[in-house]
Order: sequence, then structure tokens, then C-alpha cells
Amino acid sequence: MTEGACAGTADLRALEEGRCAFSKYGKSILIGIVSCGGCPGEQAGSRAKMLIEQGADLIALTTCITRDNTKKKACVNASRIEQLVKENISEEIDFMDYTH
Repeated sequence: MTEGACAGTADLRALEEGRCAFSKYGKSILIGIVSCGGCPGEQAGSRAKMLIEQGADLIALTTCITRDNTKKKACVNASRIEQLVKENISEEIDFMDYTH
């Protein structure tokens, strides 16, 4: 579970500052933050759908889920989580598989 190794501060800074993966969006508003529901991430799709219902037009998986870094390995369920999210969002919703 990535939330045990990542507080999300770099992700939120990148969003607030409109940099890294968010650079093409400029100033953005955070609608919500959800987890995948725990291993193996089967709730990721329904939670993405919930964010869209609340007004999200972009779903981003955090870098700590999808990429290895110096502190930890990527989530072993990252591919499945991405698949579930993509199955539950329309083409009008942007998707990113990293944040910073």
C-alpha cells in the first residue's frame, strides 16, 4: 500500500504549482483524493467514477503508485488499478499515470 510510504505532498505541490504532469492544465482545483481501497485495488474504478460525479475532469494516479523511486517500488497492482480506472471513465476525462 503506497499511502504508508507517501504523504502525497509532492503530488499536491505539483498540482498547486501547475508543474510536472499538471503543466498543461495550469491552475487547477482539487476535487478529492481517494485510495484504491487497498490491495489489490479493486475499488479504484468505482472511486474514480465517484470523483467524476463530483466534478473531476482529470484522474491522476500518483507517481508512488506507478513508478519506482529511491524510497520504494511501484505498486504491484498498478496495471490493474490503471485498467479499472480507464474502464470507468469516459474519453472526455483526462487520465495521467503520474503526477511529478
